[in-house]
Amino acid sequence: MIEKIPSSLEQLADNNSKILKKYNIMRDNIISSFAKTQISGDFYLKSEFKANNIDTSPDGKFQRLGLSEVQREKREVISDILDFDPAMIVVRPEMFHLKNEICDFLIANDFQVNLTTDKQITINEYFQLYEEVIKNVPALQSALPSRTMTYTNALSSIIIFSDPQDRFAQLNQTLADGFFNSFKGTEGKPAKNTIRGDLVFNEAIRLGFNDMKNPTISQAVDPFGAYAQIIHQPGQHWYHLRTEKKLYALMYNGQGIHFPNSAELPKDMATLHSYETLLEILESLIK
Repeated sequence: MIEKIPSSLEQLADNNSKILKKYNIMRDNIISSFAKTQISGDFYLKSEFKANNIDTSPDGKFQRLGLSEVQREKREVISDILDFDPAMIVVRPEMFHLKNEICDFLIANDFQVNLTTDKQITINEYFQLYEEVIKNVPALQSALPSRTMTYTNALSSIIIFSDPQDRFAQLNQTLADGFFNSFKGTEGKPAKNTIRGDLVFNEAIRLGFNDMKNPTISQAVDPFGAYAQIIHQPGQHWYHLRTEKKLYALMYNGQGIHFPNSAELPKDMATLHSYETLLEILESLIK
């Protein structure tokens, strides 16, 4: 039986608290004011990006994707990996405790889990995953501080899997795209036999991600109180309106996983894995 608040989530909350203290940010002072939330979050984010030599200046460029974006030393091995048509799931820190259940979900749906690795995603790797939106989508900025801290401040689990039956190939689709459309699901919207709409959704409700009344949960998944503020602020890009009112917060804290489609997969795989781990992935697919 899963404990009420998993230890990994408690650790994430504690890690977030330490970062806030590092920047002398008193959470109790900022969560009641949208302006204070934004000022504190912006200060944290700019400081972290600057410390890691990350340039977030808008450049209007999108679709920096595909194998051509992979570093040269990793390109050949990733090309060989792609010949086996794998897919990848990143179980984010707030749902790290569900990694075994997600593997069970894959197996129950006749997919093969080839390799899992646990790692803390660095802010540089996080930026590489989401460079286009971080630089060029202003509507994301109000949610970005909480999202960044949560994403980079504890362990994630990376799952590489394949389909022995090649079901999507029969539809002229890659596994990544077919799975994206059929099994990924959408945050904040229940959908049976999907990861986001079933496993993550139900666990997020169980833990209270939808109301964040528990201070440990709130500290873990919304350290700046940004999501709680956004859903009550007119004009804050309205993304949460895609679901029902009682589930608004889940549109921001209920993703639980990152699942790259076929265009994103090569670059994301290269970003998150060392050359040695890529060789392990290739070996696991050959077997």
